Parts: sequence; structure tokens; C-alpha cells
Amino acid sequence: MAIEKENSVITEVKSWLFPITVTIIGIFAGMMLKDIKEDLAEVKADVKLLMVQSSVDKTRIDNLEREVYEHRGKTASFPIETTPTANTYAVLPDNKLIAKWLSKSL
Repeated sequence: MAIEKENSVITEVKSWLFPITVTIIGIFAGMMLKDIKEDLAEVKADVKLLMVQSSVDKTRIDNLEREVYEHRGKTASFPIETTPTANTYAVLPDNKLIAKWLSKSL
């Protein structure tokens, strides 16, 4: 009789434990699935934003290239320095002849 009571108790515990375990696992899986869906929606929105930004950047690059190639044949208007510059000398510390020559020429 004691064995039959133990078996019936085990059977009742199993009949309650299995649905509770399945429910808890289902709730956690649902929460994880919800998080995954939200993450995917966020990634999708970010990708759309990056594609729009990439398109804008490509348009800007194309416009700048067009400007560069249009002005390539024209002369540049950079100021040209016409004043003479002073001579610059480098003196090596071990070469005494160069140092004497430079001191005489300055």
C-alpha cells in the first residue's frame, strides 16, 4: 500500500510539474523572442538610415569629382612668390673646413 501511495504522489507531482515547467519555459522563450524581434527591428531601421546616409555621401562625392574634373583644364590662381629667398646652409659639426668657409662667406 505504501508503494501505491508513493506512485500516486509521484504521478500527481508529475502531472502538476510538467505543465508548470512548460509554462515557465514558454514565458522565457516568448520574452526572448520579443527581444529578438525588437533587436531585428532596430537593426533594420539602422540599416535603412545607413543606406540613406551612404546615398547622400555618394552624391556629394560625385558632385565634388565633377567640380574637380571641370576645373582640371583651367589654370590655378595660386599666388606666386617673387621675392628672393635667403640661402640656407647646413653645418656639419665635425667638418672644420666647411665651418671656416661659411664663417668667411657670411
